[in-house]
Amino acid sequence: MGIIGLYRYKVGDVLKVTGFHNTTPRFQFVERQNVILSIDSDKTSEADLLKAVTEAKTNLDQLGVSLVGHTSYADTSSIPGHYVVFWELKAKEGNDGQDQLDPRVMEECCYRMEESLNYIYRSYRKQNCIAALEMRVVKQGSFDALMDYYVSGGASMSQYKTPSCLNSKEVIEILESRVMGKFFSPKIPIQIKLDLFSSIRTDMKPSAESERTLMSDVLNCHNIMNQKLPSPPALVGNPH
Repeated sequence: MGIIGLYRYKVGDVLKVTGFHNTTPRFQFVERQNVILSIDSDKTSEADLLKAVTEAKTNLDQLGVSLVGHTSYADTSSIPGHYVVFWELKAKEGNDGQDQLDPRVMEECCYRMEESLNYIYRSYRKQNCIAALEMRVVKQGSFDALMDYYVSGGASMSQYKTPSCLNSKEVIEILESRVMGKFFSPKIPIQIKLDLFSSIRTDMKPSAESERTLMSDVLNCHNIMNQKLPSPPALVGNPH
């Protein structure tokens, strides 16, 4: 920070310039840099994870609790690997519901998170290349203990942000020692796909030109599935 303002910013954040004040750019925080959960070829960014958590935590209202903090890691200690999400919950005023977590509600939170993740993740879940998402609820104060660990290691308390994804075994063990409940997604999330090939006869060998066209359609389909699009009539939901 200099006398003319902030001129260097390197703390691992991805920022978006949203406008200018005179000649000074205005920034909007987007996500942490290179924060990705991945088991196979799936790639879940911090923004993807936050979207899924935001969608799932609405289920907590019926329990009278709120989400204090969350983080995650990709557990590859078994095959297939799976996403593990840590949640710290706090009972709302006048409610002691955290000690009586309804497994059905917590499992639904897991499922809603999976439903909110991208097509590639859901496709790998269907193929059993990724196992069910797991949620581990930790005791109150666990994320304070996490912050204490990072600050004691030299991190600035004023700039500290809870990491969305963990890659340190020692950090994971801090939360593991405080787990009070484990829950898994009860079913494979619904897979949305485009039926591009319903009119193709499988008993005919395609020409070289049709093969090129088909490959182009496959690539286009892959790109479409990774975009945030409205659901047109051609999209069909297939529950599994």
